Parts: sequence; C-alpha cells; structure tokens
Amino acid sequence: MVKSFIFGLLILIGVGHIEAQSCDDITSDALYFSAKATAESEESARLLAQDYLINQISTTVQSVSALTTTEISGEVTQDYVSTGTNVSSLRLKGLRHMVCSQNRRNNEVTVLVYIAMEDLESSARAVETQVREYFELMAMKEMIGAYSMTDVYFAYLHTFLSPLPISLEHNGRTINDAKTYLEVMLREHLNGLSFDFESITPGHAGMEEQYSISASIANADPGLNYNLHIPSLNARAVFRGGQGMLHVFMRPAAPKETINGYLTFGAGRIPAEVQEVANLRVFSRSMSITLDFSQVISVDFTTELQADHVVATPRLAHVSPRSFSWEMGNQRLSNDQILRVPRENVTGPIRLVINDNQALSVRKTIDGDVVQMNAEAPPESENSLKLSSAHAAHFENLSHFSELQKVLAQLRRGGLAVWGNKTDFVNPNTCWVLLVDPQTEQVQYVLSPHHRGRTDIKSGQTFNEVGEQFKGLIAIWVDFI
Repeated sequence: MVKSFIFGLLILIGVGHIEAQSCDDITSDALYFSAKATAESEESARLLAQDYLINQISTTVQSVSALTTTEISGEVTQDYVSTGTNVSSLRLKGLRHMVCSQNRRNNEVTVLVYIAMEDLESSARAVETQVREYFELMAMKEMIGAYSMTDVYFAYLHTFLSPLPISLEHNGRTINDAKTYLEVMLREHLNGLSFDFESITPGHAGMEEQYSISASIANADPGLNYNLHIPSLNARAVFRGGQGMLHVFMRPAAPKETINGYLTFGAGRIPAEVQEVANLRVFSRSMSITLDFSQVISVDFTTELQADHVVATPRLAHVSPRSFSWEMGNQRLSNDQILRVPRENVTGPIRLVINDNQALSVRKTIDGDVVQMNAEAPPESENSLKLSSAHAAHFENLSHFSELQKVLAQLRRGGLAVWGNKTDFVNPNTCWVLLVDPQTEQVQYVLSPHHRGRTDIKSGQTFNEVGEQFKGLIAIWVDFI
C-alpha cells in the first residue's frame, strides 16, 4: 500500500516537472504561440496578454482591403471597401497562462498567455467543420434552386473564428482559403445590386420638402438586410429582403436629381457566436442614384393686366428655382422672377423656363389667360363669386386633416390646384389658407382670398391677414390654377 502511494507521488512529481516550464522556455519554443503583459493584478495582466496573443494570431482579421471595379453598362466607376478590426472571439481551445514575475513594491504582475500549436490546429479543425457544413448546405440548396447568399455570409463570418486558414473541397474545386473565396462571392453579389425607385410621395402639412420614395433592389437576397446611406442628405434607409422606403429632405432643382451614397448589407438574425465578427466586418459599395421628381414637380404661371402691362407670376410646386427665363419665340423678355412687359409687345405665346431646363417650362397664349385687374378693387363680379363658391365647395364640409388630404390629392391629380407653404408662392394673396390644429388634426379655418381680407367659410368671420391669431396652427396654402 505504501509502495503504491510512493509510486503515485513520483508520477505526480514527474508530471509537475514536465509542466513547470519557465516563461522564457515557452516564449522560445516554436511549439507555442505566446504573449506577455504586465498590469496591477494577475487577472488584468492575463486579459491583456490574451488580447495581445489574439492580435498576433488574427492578423488577417484586421486587414483592410479595397477594390475598385467598373460597371460596363453604366460606365460608372464604383468603389468597394471591406474593413474590420481584430476579433476577440477566436476559437482557441487549450489556452493557458502562467505568472512570470511579481513586483510587490511597484504592484506589478507579469503574465504569459500561450497555446500549443496542436491545440491551435484542433481549434481550427472545429471551425472548419462548421464552415464545411455551410458549404454542404449551399451545395444542397443550389441543387434545388434555393441558393441563398445568407448562407454564404454566415459561412464567411465563421471563417474569422478559425486561427488558421480553412481549406476544403467545393463543387469539385480545391479551395485553399475559404475566407477569400467567400469574400469574392459577397463582392460579386454587391456588384450585381441595383435600385428600382417606384414612386415619390411629397410630405404634407408644412413638410412638403420631405419625400418618401418607395424602392426595391433587383437581385436582393430575401435573407439579407441592405442599408442605403446618403451622408449629404443625412438620410438612411433599410431594405429588408430588398424592399424599403427612403425618406429624404430636399428641394429638387431638376426633374431628375442624382445623389451619392453607399450601400452595405447584413442579416437580421445572426448566430450569436459570430455577432462580434458581423459588427466589425463591413462591406460597402459607393452608389450614384438618380431620383425622378417629374411626377410631383409642377411649373405654371398666371397672368393679369395691370394698366397697359401684362404681369406674369410663376406658380411652382416641389422645385427649387435657381433662375427664371421669360421667352417669346426666340426672344428673351426677362430674367426676373415676375415678368412685367407692355401689352403691345406681347405678340405671341410666352414661355417660362426654370433653371435653364426645358423640362421645367410652360408655354401659354396670353390672350386666353389675361385676367382684368384695375388699380382700385371693384366689387366682386358675379362670375368671381361663382368661382369662389365653386372653390369653397371643395372645403366647406371638411373637418379632419385626413379628409383634407384626400381632397388636396384629388385637386393636384386633376390639375386644378397646387398647394404648399406660403414661400412656395410668388403671390400668396391669391391663395386659400387652410389652418389645421396639429394636436387634434381638426381643420379649424378655411380662409378664402378676398380683396377686403380673408373670409373663413366655416364661420363667416373676416380677417385682414393671416397673423398672430393663428399661431400654433399648421397653414396649408392652396392656389387654384
């Protein structure tokens, strides 16, 4: 019995002798990967040394790669960038540490963290098994026509858990580095994406400059989320499965506006073990996007006769005027915002061109559009009263903003009226003013234009101007064409 005890003790002593290598021995041994760190406590030094070791092993993880390609069809150069930093969640089974020195006077502890090469290879094989399963799943789905880039993305994220490059067979090919192979597939997917902008809807109630743009992404993977970033407009949109809505705040100066941004992607539900990798790895592609505002932009002008002059005033909606050009035939009459020209000089149709863009122009024969206006306002004519009554009929039964929205949309679609902010109109005195309580969304006042002021068709009360008494209410200005 005593002999057995002594023999067992000798075995323990022998094992202890084998493990009791010094920090210098391990550091100089090619069979180990190691890193040292010094801190005030053993735990802090160990964690710091572990980070250092991971940095050494995962140098490929912190690489930054950039690739520039050219889209032949659009002849547009696009930049593709993939960036990331070190990943601390490497699968490192067999990680060990030892205290190399302690200095109680300076309150410092030096710790060595190390892992044997054979443990490193074992960890790599464990991750390789996971990645191989993704490749097998990809091959099976490809056979039944259910191939998904989501599987490619997840497999790619898992390769970062391996301390060593992963090589395997796929579709009869030998892949020496699965990470690079999968990254190329993801880049090709990003390269093949394009946007289809389906409709543009302007805002309302004082937010006409905000546009909601519905869009879809061709060739999008249903399992991925795509993020469109437009820094110049401080806008961002998420397209889940390729469908989404972009909200931008802008004033277009042309029917088609090009904006620059970049596109990234990720997945909605990412396996927990690779969440950190997904947070640190970002694919992005620069994009130039053309938005078509022609469906909401309106360019028009009204005319009136003042003494012996024709005065023409622009009526614009959802366009930012940078310049005005009044033309008649090949002659330019004026670059002023409001045209004032002797009646005798008007010998043909007048054309208004906004921003030197023929797509933003309107042409009118003045004889059919001139409205007689005298310096002294006469009593309203019977025709004027009938017209005012017809306009009032659109609003007199409205009580809620939702009802008002529908009426305004119908008037715009029918080409009967335009609406917006007071600043959208050169001569707001001719506009109707609809005042809405933003809290209750109730239509409080409907003010008709009147030469003696503005009359509320709800109460019959007349106001000299839209002023302080309406403070806190949202004003929508409507001009009938």
